[in-house]
Amino acid sequence: ARRYALDPRLSDGALVDLLAVRAPDLDAEALRRLLAETTRTQVTENELLRIIAEVDEWIKQLP
Repeated sequence: ARRYALDPRLSDGALVDLLAVRAPDLDAEALRRLLAETTRTQVTENELLRIIAEVDEWIKQLP
């Protein structure tokens, strides 16, 4: 949020919407999906590792 000078208290949806406006190349749907995955409370260890790997790949693709 600091990178784009956004309020970190925004809901995930509002944050993604603002980021998408400020960074049109951003894959907003992928970010929405990742945020939804990271807020799940009932995950197996394998699911958690998969989510972490997906987040890591998404971050690596940022400019």
